[in-house]
Amino acid sequence: MYLPQQVFDAVDQHTVPVLLLCGGALIGNYIMWIENLRLGFRHRIYTMPVGSLFFFLPHDGTFVLMHGKWFGEYDHWFPHLWWYGLCVTVCMELTFLILLLRHGRQELAPETTQGRFTAAVLFGMVLCTVAWLTVKSTMDDELFLIIFGVTIFWCSPFNFALMAQRKSAAGQSMLAWCGYLMMPIFYWPATLYFGPYFHSPVWLALGVATVAGGVANLYYIHHLLKQRNTVIDKRT
Repeated sequence: MYLPQQVFDAVDQHTVPVLLLCGGALIGNYIMWIENLRLGFRHRIYTMPVGSLFFFLPHDGTFVLMHGKWFGEYDHWFPHLWWYGLCVTVCMELTFLILLLRHGRQELAPETTQGRFTAAVLFGMVLCTVAWLTVKSTMDDELFLIIFGVTIFWCSPFNFALMAQRKSAAGQSMLAWCGYLMMPIFYWPATLYFGPYFHSPVWLALGVATVAGGVANLYYIHHLLKQRNTVIDKRT
């Protein structure tokens, strides 16, 4: 699919655009998640969908735990920077997990005890980590470049489902989803420097689908917020 050394050679030849584009994608990620965390603590709800959390934390945690590969076997600045960036995202994901454990039971399983809910969430995380490691072992994606794009894509359907379940934009905002759109808008152009696979129709179609999902969620949030304001106006 791609050879790591070819990717390293390509990014060495195009250091400035790759840094700017990947940096823009990472900043968009931080904007979205910091805003979601702020709203989660403010509204006292969990704001990262369970499916997303069960996928993202094992994925990013695996990358961070593979420190020896990035700083030993490859020892190249490109995975070094991703490692530092993902250390921050793992810290945020652990905070999302705390929000889920603290506030998720009331919404997801009010009939059970807090202890049982916590045990179920942690057990689910273990199962999904095993599933992720199994899937990753079959993928020809040594540097996580393809799966990064897949994780970006899955934000939109999981969050759309969460908002549809709640019939509310609680924990979401237009700012967060503008940050989300920065991820595919910056990351996909960056990948064009990585090699022939990243010029393939299927990869480019995933980028278009990711942008479309972000736009759809922005529209849905706008609709939910407008609907809430309309109800408030009618009551007053």
